[in-house]
Amino acid sequence: MKRILVIITGLMILSKATDAQYSIYKAKYDYRTYSFQMGDPYNPSAMGFASIVIPGLGQIIEGESTRGLGFLGGSIAMAGFKWIVIWKTNASYTAKDIIRKSNLVGQIGLRVWSGINAGRIAKVNNLAFRDKYDSVLTMKILPYSDLLDNYGFCKTYPVGLTLILSF
Repeated sequence: MKRILVIITGLMILSKATDAQYSIYKAKYDYRTYSFQMGDPYNPSAMGFASIVIPGLGQIIEGESTRGLGFLGGSIAMAGFKWIVIWKTNASYTAKDIIRKSNLVGQIGLRVWSGINAGRIAKVNNLAFRDKYDSVLTMKILPYSDLLDNYGFCKTYPVGLTLILSF
């Protein structure tokens, strides 16, 4: 048990150094304005699914380890409470059944909340990533055609491509 606590504490300390700063980004970016673009580092659907399967996994993958460990710890605590009440106490069958059902509802609620939260974190972190690493260089290639009249002697029709660079 002590080893597990030491490992979790170590992960929480290390996670502060690699925190993706969702708490700062969410004030600047609105997850509702997000639309998927190629090159986004996080897939919101995959992160949400990962957090539904294992609460907090999506958050941990996205760099929000403290938040992810909180969801995982909540899930473990609820399962531990259920185990203690059902197997270690002399509670009646009705009380155990109520605890079992309420724990199931709590676990489902926690997993759904974790999945939604992981999807929102992925969207906000993708928006921040785009702002941080987006190139301001734009390039356009347009067709070009013109009529040149050399004072009535000959007419030429130059055709080509125009390259427009903006930065």
